Amino acid sequence: MVSPILPGSSNPLSPNSPVPPDRFVGRQAQLDLLVQLWTRQECPCPVLIHGGRRMGKTSLLNKAVDQLSSQITFVIVDCAPLATIPPTSNAIRQVARYLLQTMGRTIELSPILLESVDDTDTFYAALLEVAQVLRTRANRQRHILVFDNYDALCSTISSRRLPLNPFEILFQEMRGRPDLGFALVGRRPMFNRTPSPRSCIRAIEPELCLIQVDLLARSDVRTFFGNLRPDLLLYFETSARDAIFMETGGHPELMHRLGCLLVNKFNEGRARPDSRPYFTDQDVRSVLRQELSYRLQRLLKTYPPRQVAQMRALSAFLARQVNPSANPRRGPIAFQTIQNAFSASVEATRDTLDWLERLGFIVNPEENAWRIAYTSWIEWIQEWT
Repeated sequence: MVSPILPGSSNPLSPNSPVPPDRFVGRQAQLDLLVQLWTRQECPCPVLIHGGRRMGKTSLLNKAVDQLSSQITFVIVDCAPLATIPPTSNAIRQVARYLLQTMGRTIELSPILLESVDDTDTFYAALLEVAQVLRTRANRQRHILVFDNYDALCSTISSRRLPLNPFEILFQEMRGRPDLGFALVGRRPMFNRTPSPRSCIRAIEPELCLIQVDLLARSDVRTFFGNLRPDLLLYFETSARDAIFMETGGHPELMHRLGCLLVNKFNEGRARPDSRPYFTDQDVRSVLRQELSYRLQRLLKTYPPRQVAQMRALSAFLARQVNPSANPRRGPIAFQTIQNAFSASVEATRDTLDWLERLGFIVNPEENAWRIAYTSWIEWIQEWT
């Protein structure tokens, strides 16, 4: 028999990490498509799982891997650690060794190969060997090579610090093999935005099957908070679950963050005689008001007045664009619309958006579009500004 776990000792909500496959909800159409593509008899086409930041792209990947792990070997490389490569480092050596070591945990690669790469020629030779090993292994079982957070490496490739493109080289070497698949997880390049991005997968894009990870539906939010874990002695009333959906619009990270705030509130007050192990819609609004006050104080203490003024103006603009009582799944404002409303440079506008996103005031649920994090913050931010 499993002993109940008190909320203070274990929190099933994880705003900073992917959702475990056993608590994954929604995305059934995307999941079915992935399974269909990766199990069909003919050669799997390359896949790009894309969406806004913290929308659950890796969670979808992990769910598909969990479902297919008995049939397929997945070689997964998380490129996130390569997002910032020091200017003084040898980018080829750093990227090559990380990629080869990560793939070497799943497929057997020569130890000599891992140590010998330090220039373009040896890196290219190593990638060809990786492709050969994958082709050999795929004769026994289908293999899918996946680069998660692939776009973390794009700036290094585009700047020519990495003079060859491992994604395109490996794809071309694996292309057309009946038991080899190729997938990327990250943000989709958008060529109609300003400034124009430099894609590191341009040669692959025409063949990609695009799978977009979007906001969750109300029913998904109800299911998630209705079945967090059998041994967790907390209950989210239906009104609370619906309030979480209305506040977040079904944004996965915001759902988890809001759930964490509620659990923390319970833990802090559980010694009081009026403490209760369930949450209502009033609890949702209460913790969000407290959180907004905390973040405003942090903003005012952390940033100089000029930056605060920029963030306040941009926050007010975003707040004015959305009706708080409207459909919470609508409302992200495209970058060009934001840029047109301000006289700042493109770089300054993007910097301000990044500051606000890091502070938790706004989110990026669609590629190149932003909205106020929680719906109830819209009118509160209007009051503040």
